[in-house]
Amino acid sequence: MTDKTEKKHEDNEKPEFHASIVPKYLVGSEKEIEQDPILHTALHFLMHRGRELLAVAAVIILFFSLITGYSAYKESQEKKASGLVARAMSLEDETRKMAELKSVTDKYGSTHTGKQALLLLARLQEDAGQVEEARATLKKAVSGLSGLLQASAYLQSGYLNERANQPDKAKAEFEAATKEPAFAAVAQLDLARVAEQIQDKEAAKNAYRKYLELSGDSPANKGFVEWRLSRL
Repeated sequence: MTDKTEKKHEDNEKPEFHASIVPKYLVGSEKEIEQDPILHTALHFLMHRGRELLAVAAVIILFFSLITGYSAYKESQEKKASGLVARAMSLEDETRKMAELKSVTDKYGSTHTGKQALLLLARLQEDAGQVEEARATLKKAVSGLSGLLQASAYLQSGYLNERANQPDKAKAEFEAATKEPAFAAVAQLDLARVAEQIQDKEAAKNAYRKYLELSGDSPANKGFVEWRLSRL
C-alpha cells in the first residue's frame, strides 16, 4: 500500500467534522477544534449521542423525583397517624379509644406511629380483659416492629402467656426480648422465672447468672438471684 493510499485510508477513519454541529458559544473555534483530534472526537460524540444522554438524565431526574415524592408521602402519613393516635388517647371512653387506635393500626399500619399504636391497643385490650385480642395485636406488633418496641412487645406477650399458664410460649418470648440490650437484664429475670416453672433448671441458672453479669456491681435483685441459684 502506497503512502498516498495509507493517508487516504487514515483520513476516511477520522470522524467527519461539520461546522454546523459546533454550538454557538464555540463559533469561531472551528479550526482549533478540527485540529485537536481529542476535542474533535469528543464533540462529535456528544453531538451524535445527545439524545441518549438526555434520555439517561431524564430517567435519573425522574428517579430522584419519585424518591422525594415518596418521602413526602411517608412524612404526611406519619403526621396523620400521630394526630389520630393523640386524639384517641385523649378520649375517656375506653371502648372508643380502642376503636380509634384499631382504626389507626388498620389504615396507617405501615407507618412507625401505626406500629407503635399496636402496643397501646394491646395494653388497653389486656386491661379490658380481651386477652385473645391483645395476643393477636401483639403478634402483629412483633412482626412489624424492631429494637426497643419489638422487645417491649415480646415482654408484654410473654406476660400474657405466663398469666394464661403457657410458660413454654412465655419462655420463647422472654428469650427473644433478651436480645435487646435495654431490656436484657429484666428479660433474663423473666426468662429464669418461667424456666423454673417448666423445670428447666439449666436454663434458669443460665438466665440468673446472665442477669448478675449484665447488672454490674450492685444489681437490685442480687440477694434474691443468688438465693435462687443456691436452690437450683
